[in-house]
Amino acid sequence: MILRFVVVLVSCALLASGCFVNRADLDGDAGGPLVTDTAVPSLDAWVPLGADAALDAPPPADPDAFVIVGTDAWAPDAFSPPDAFVPPDAFAPPDAFVPPDAFVPPDAFITPICVPETCNARDDDCNGIVDDGACMVPTTGGERVLCEAITRGRSAYLYCRPIASWNLARSVCRGFSPAYDLVVFGEAAEQDGLRPSIDRNAWIGMTDDPLRVPAAVDERYRWVDGSAPSYTAWAAMEPATRLAAGCVILQTAGTWDAASCDDASNDFSFICEAPVP
Repeated sequence: MILRFVVVLVSCALLASGCFVNRADLDGDAGGPLVTDTAVPSLDAWVPLGADAALDAPPPADPDAFVIVGTDAWAPDAFSPPDAFVPPDAFAPPDAFVPPDAFVPPDAFITPICVPETCNARDDDCNGIVDDGACMVPTTGGERVLCEAITRGRSAYLYCRPIASWNLARSVCRGFSPAYDLVVFGEAAEQDGLRPSIDRNAWIGMTDDPLRVPAAVDERYRWVDGSAPSYTAWAAMEPATRLAAGCVILQTAGTWDAASCDDASNDFSFICEAPVP
């Protein structure tokens, strides 16, 4: 009897169901099998303790729908739009802040320094006339004669009146400044522009003597810079072909005459020329 009672208790415990035992059966009065007041539940319906709670819980959310709090609020596009906060054209326009022509005009801030004029082929005193009142020539009598300064276009001229030979005249011109030499007329207009200032015959920078100008050969007249004359203003019967006539003078009439380069017996003046810097 005791063994049957233990079997019933174990069966009830395994089936997790209330069992009501007939004591008469336990005593063995009925002599039949142990019967409970309720039917044994089906094993298929039996669920371990706690399983119902897990089965009844809602299914987990779709991972794609699961959002961590704050993720959208800190989205990179919302707080770091590169175009909105770093517009290069708006804050660093190079042309707007560094206009070289506007702030560095070289010619605008360079003021020439004007000083007293000296004989150097420059307009030192800024009066528009190169070497005005600065170049003087000594004469045979020991006097000094001032040359008249004339500036026209891109050339500076000195008209000097003492008596001199062609050789001496050229030496004096070069002695004023390395830029000076006897005048070279590139066109008739240049010569005509100086004629009002010339009151006597004057040596000009032309010769046919190869010892003085190497390009002057075979009695071809050349300017002191070696160039051939682009125009001529020879007087009648000139240029002379005699050996003594190798240098040229400008006559007051505007014509050219050939004379001896060493002739200092006549009242010849001379004209020097230098480019304007």
